[in-house]
Amino acid sequence: MKLSYVVIPFLVLLVAVIGSWITKGGMLWYESILLPSWTPPGWVISAVWSIIFVLAAWAAVLTWEKKRNKRRPYLIGLFVLNGLLNIGWSYLFFGLHNLAASFGEMMVLEATVLLLLDGMRTVGKKVAYFLLPYALWVPFATALTYEIVRLNS
Repeated sequence: MKLSYVVIPFLVLLVAVIGSWITKGGMLWYESILLPSWTPPGWVISAVWSIIFVLAAWAAVLTWEKKRNKRRPYLIGLFVLNGLLNIGWSYLFFGLHNLAASFGEMMVLEATVLLLLDGMRTVGKKVAYFLLPYALWVPFATALTYEIVRLNS
């Protein structure tokens, strides 16, 4: 078994666990703020993120294994930046309760997702499909964050 098949999913799991830990620490606050009527229930959000993390881990493994791809270092760097931004959003939103900063950070996160989606073409067109749910979810999450900022300002 290749080491990347263990290390990369572990790192993605680490991002998910850290983000979840930060989120759980801010749930009392979250339940006290105004939310849009179209806010999905927590179990939906958890399920979507679980799917996104699994698919992103697989895309990252396939990217890592494509050693002849000249854009590989750039793409791996984007995956790392994206993971850090995921944790950062949780920290800004649930940890610091800084809604405006979390919205701005979400815009940067969204840009990394779009750059990753575009870059996956160099790994393989089918690999880009692994990031499609992520690319569809993040604009929704960005709009949700915007509405939360608006309702609580």
